[in-house]
Amino acid sequence: MLTPTAPAYANGYYNDIESASEANRNWMSRVPDDASLADLSVPGTHDTLALCGHSASGNGDDCEFISTSVTQTQERLGYSAETLAVQLEAGIRSIDIRVRVDKGDAGLTFTVHHGVYYQYANFTDVLTKIETFLEANPDETILLNLKAECTGSGTTQCSDADGYGSTLWRRNVFDSYLTGHYYTGDGEETRQGKSWRDLFWADSVHESRKATTPTLGDVRGKIVLLGIRGPHGGIYDGYGIGQLYPAGGSFDDNRYVQDQYNVPTITDINDKWETVRAHLRKTNGVWDANRGEQSSHNHEPGSLYLNFTSGTGDTSAHPTTIAGGTPTATGVNQFLLQCLHGSEDRCPEFYPGRSGNFGGRSTMDRLGIVMMDFPGGGLIDEIVSRNPTGSSVFPNLGAGAPMELHLGGDDGGSRPAVPGDHAQCRPDGMIPTAGTNTPYCDVYQGDGREWLGQGRERRVIGYFNGTRTGADGKPRYLANNIPWSRLTHVNYAFAWIEGNRISVGADGPGNPATGMTWDGPGTEMDESLPYRGHFNLLSTYKDLHPRVKTLISVGGWAESRGFYPMTTNADGTTNQAGINTFADSVVDFLRRYDFDGVDIDFEYPTVLDDTGNPNDWAVAQPRRKGLPAAYTALMRTLRERLDRAAAADGEYYLLTSASSASGYLVRGMENHKALRYQDYTNLMAYDYHGSWNDVVGPNAALYDDGKDPELAELYNTPEYQKIGYFNTDWAFHYLRGAMQAGRINIGIPYYTRGWRDVTGGENGMWGKSVGADCQPGTGLVRPCGNGAVGVDNIWHDLSAEGEEVGAGVNPMWHAKNLERDVTPRYTRAVGLSPETDPDDRRTGTYDRHWDEVTRTAWLWNSEKRTFLSIQDMQGLDQIIDYVDRSGAGGVMMWELSGDYDCPDEADTSARNPCVMGYTLTNRLHERLQDFDAYDNSRGAGSSAQRPGSAIDVTVDLVQYPTETAKLWPLTPTVRITNNTGVTIGGGKENVVSFDLPTSTSGLIKDGDWQTGEQGGRWKVQAGHTGPNARTGLAGDFHRVSLALDYCQIIPAGKSLDVPIVYYIPATGPVNTTVKLGAATYAPVTEHNRGAGRVNPPAGGCSAPAWDAARVYDPATQSVENVTVKYNGNVWRAKWWTQGNAPGTGAGPDHEPWKLVGPAS
Repeated sequence: MLTPTAPAYANGYYNDIESASEANRNWMSRVPDDASLADLSVPGTHDTLALCGHSASGNGDDCEFISTSVTQTQERLGYSAETLAVQLEAGIRSIDIRVRVDKGDAGLTFTVHHGVYYQYANFTDVLTKIETFLEANPDETILLNLKAECTGSGTTQCSDADGYGSTLWRRNVFDSYLTGHYYTGDGEETRQGKSWRDLFWADSVHESRKATTPTLGDVRGKIVLLGIRGPHGGIYDGYGIGQLYPAGGSFDDNRYVQDQYNVPTITDINDKWETVRAHLRKTNGVWDANRGEQSSHNHEPGSLYLNFTSGTGDTSAHPTTIAGGTPTATGVNQFLLQCLHGSEDRCPEFYPGRSGNFGGRSTMDRLGIVMMDFPGGGLIDEIVSRNPTGSSVFPNLGAGAPMELHLGGDDGGSRPAVPGDHAQCRPDGMIPTAGTNTPYCDVYQGDGREWLGQGRERRVIGYFNGTRTGADGKPRYLANNIPWSRLTHVNYAFAWIEGNRISVGADGPGNPATGMTWDGPGTEMDESLPYRGHFNLLSTYKDLHPRVKTLISVGGWAESRGFYPMTTNADGTTNQAGINTFADSVVDFLRRYDFDGVDIDFEYPTVLDDTGNPNDWAVAQPRRKGLPAAYTALMRTLRERLDRAAAADGEYYLLTSASSASGYLVRGMENHKALRYQDYTNLMAYDYHGSWNDVVGPNAALYDDGKDPELAELYNTPEYQKIGYFNTDWAFHYLRGAMQAGRINIGIPYYTRGWRDVTGGENGMWGKSVGADCQPGTGLVRPCGNGAVGVDNIWHDLSAEGEEVGAGVNPMWHAKNLERDVTPRYTRAVGLSPETDPDDRRTGTYDRHWDEVTRTAWLWNSEKRTFLSIQDMQGLDQIIDYVDRSGAGGVMMWELSGDYDCPDEADTSARNPCVMGYTLTNRLHERLQDFDAYDNSRGAGSSAQRPGSAIDVTVDLVQYPTETAKLWPLTPTVRITNNTGVTIGGGKENVVSFDLPTSTSGLIKDGDWQTGEQGGRWKVQAGHTGPNARTGLAGDFHRVSLALDYCQIIPAGKSLDVPIVYYIPATGPVNTTVKLGAATYAPVTEHNRGAGRVNPPAGGCSAPAWDAARVYDPATQSVENVTVKYNGNVWRAKWWTQGNAPGTGAGPDHEPWKLVGPAS
């Protein structure tokens, strides 16, 4: 316990009100209009004019203080109501006036009493002082608690005028002040006097109903009558704020009011303080488990709280001692000031490091209305200082401003030992840079898995949108708002390309990345850095969380234009010079701004016409045919430059990408060779459907359901086997041909997509919405959609004409408010004008629906026929489960500022809506941290046994068509290149096998359009057959094999090309094996971990020369007997032949001989 001070007769917390700051005179003028009275910390006085004790002095100047210590509650600052004027000047804004019905020359009036003692003031004096003050300070408001003081019994209690001590007459007398019709005391007779109604906030004196809590802007310049209560605590209906003075209720039994005034002795002051402290906890949603407050201290930010610090008791415990203390006891006022200062460990529940018995919220955001005896100026100043200031009371314009407590030292804990040889840490399959000792072990463990910190086995990657600066007048999201403790990586979006170099624009105070500064906690700049802006803050928080890696993301939908000319010349050839310049600039950029890597978000390097941002088509179209090759060259060059920089710096640099999940777009990206150079890729597992066309469907379906109207033609084409490819399961399998599961992170949208005027479907799902005014790039294959607008589209883009583009795009915090039928406080801040624009008004109800097949949720407004595809907790858990089952590396979120924090549904309101928060990200962190390590082998899920030895052979897919019309089906060539230095093949047991992911159907044909069952060259062991609706793809890979013909060889330095046909996009080949006789090898280009390089024995075959006299009949003879050498090539008879020289037929179809290949 605090050592008590001497009685405090004049100090900062007691009996020194005139020491209050002069700025308190108009402190409410600095509080925003949208602040509710419930948001405020209001200093008030209990029994505001209790100054007089016993008899009058007789000279009219004052009253005698014969019984001062018993009856006085406030510092005497002038005769009667003159004290009130001083209190108001000092910052007091809530007063407590006790009245008696008096009958005198003026008729029936209220006089001010404290018990039996008249305080030499009447109600008109009080109103006059308030009126004078508010005329001089029109931005202020006064909160009035009015109590009928007289019980009419006992020597210490007053009595109302004879015949007028009823509730009815007390109401009549109060109403007379409002109407100006004052009762003369002769029955119902009245006289005309001044009406005070205009001085009151009308809703608080309605007389027939209670008011709800107003905003300060609604009540400036007015008295707000909080309520009228009778002498025994009963509440008078029709007056005041219903929450504090509920109709039919009792003031003494109200959970929002603390007025425990009985303090029997000085030793009970501590108990009184604890009641005050408990009410402060309740006001702020903080609980103490030791006191069983868990269920009674729910956070109610929209509620008013009234907290009386006053008390009285026996002859030693008078109001003076309760408030100010004694030599042996600390007074409540001092306790309160210490609590507000966080000193003497007075209120640890509101400060960092609190003990475990405290829970709920952890800050003291407001004090409510604090009614005090003998407040000192310092105490009033401290209470006033707690109030919000600025243009809005709500953080971040009402959209919320989440921020963690950053204690520093978040380094991931003790890391397991790593090998001394960096090569042992390289991820399986990732292409190394030759001749470079890349420090893989800086980031990776000896098993090739990325070290993410203790207890973190999966990645949680958040995209941070650098455009949300607040400079446009909309809610901001800065580095201090990032949930750093929940993430493993932060991607800054976006940089772009200027002059073939990475850029975030010219330096200057308006540059978000390097020049801007902001006000507010957590936005302080590190002045030691040569740049400001987002990058300065990212560096600051990275220092506190060194476990978290930061990457610069380049491109995105709006900033990909520079990729086209940087990577590809106008004739379609690769612009290696431009790529070199860019790669070198990236290295410089990472070093300058302290990033851990670069993330390439090129949307999109595809040969498909009319894809990507329509604003880029003019520069993209001539380069289409060369984009996949140029993109591969870009990634190869970046990998080499970053690895060399890493070797020089002793710090590994990550190279990652954002990959399209659309089965349509990736058809033009060949087999995505660029992925082989990347540490991992972030699968953009969203935007499967949107208002670019008329199909109303889920933004981020986990599985196909066989009902997607956009895929109707595919479902009905037998070769596709009803495999739908607008879903995450399909996209994940598509990437497995290039990467192990652990190098794939599944994207999660923290935003919605939606349509209006939807027809058909089930609650809108798979309905139709046709737009009339199509945006560029839409309506080409199907009609464009009619995207949701206004209140259903607050994150919209602008058209070339500066108009809203309807797309139904919203952060999830806004979608949750729509779901809860709330028009939130931030409406205007996000650009909505509901007063003038009907589209900006929330109408109808948004009912949530769930589809168990696609595992997606949506909101359906049947009145507006609006469909919004959402990402909420149920869908998130399905994705998390999928990450677990699939062995995926983790998750990625676009974008962090879309996450939400919601109050309890019953407490959600316009003033207490869902706002920015960490709900989804917290769930990701909490569940993923318990998972096993991600899959680190590309062979996981394959039926093949990975060889322990590798030979210098390449097996790849090449020569993809580059014209859109020739991409259905896909018809590349499998090229087998022999760099071993010896001939391979020639015998009977020579087989090349590889995996293709089950993203394509198991229907695979050769150049003669024959399947293996039809005698074609490619034999397939299918990993999945039939539709993927509901359950997803059953296996990871199809096993595809090619047996070399007898005597078919691949000479050293030569290649064998074999056409292949498949129908749905796939990456690969992967898990390739080359069987040469009895030995099986992996190609060195697989870059399998642990596969040692060897030289195979030379192959070959000595086929006999063709003999014109011999009969060759494959139907009756062995393959050795129908295989011949002629003109330097090997041939095999296709049917019975004699005397027909190989290669001399009319054509391949009429030639009895099949060309096997060159002779040994």
